[in-house]
Amino acid sequence: MNKVILLGNLTKEVEVKVFENGGKLANITLANNRSFKGKDGNVVEETTFVDVKIFGKSAEIAEKYLRKGSRVLLEGSLVQENWTDSNGNKKSKLLVRCESFKMLDGKPVSNDGKSTPITEVEEGGEIPF
Repeated sequence: MNKVILLGNLTKEVEVKVFENGGKLANITLANNRSFKGKDGNVVEETTFVDVKIFGKSAEIAEKYLRKGSRVLLEGSLVQENWTDSNGNKKSKLLVRCESFKMLDGKPVSNDGKSTPITEVEEGGEIPF
């Protein structure tokens, strides 16, 4: 089983790519904070930054309604991307492929300033590649 559940805030605006077939990919980064007591007994704040990919209709909704600072609860799976850089070095990174997300800031506001009732999105489409 490969299941990830994250709660966090977007660290920057949504970045969208459009594929030749018209499908969309939204890239976001979530900041997830946690507090714990360190060895000395003091509270330590730790932030983890997680890259997330959102595909299809969900990507369109993310593009329209999510903004830097938006609070999001998402579910997805952990994936590893592998590539070779321009110097021939092999690279990899872990990220989350979003399957569904819920906007937690109340009613989301679109670019035109109007509220909308959409708060939960589930991915139903295929990956466009």
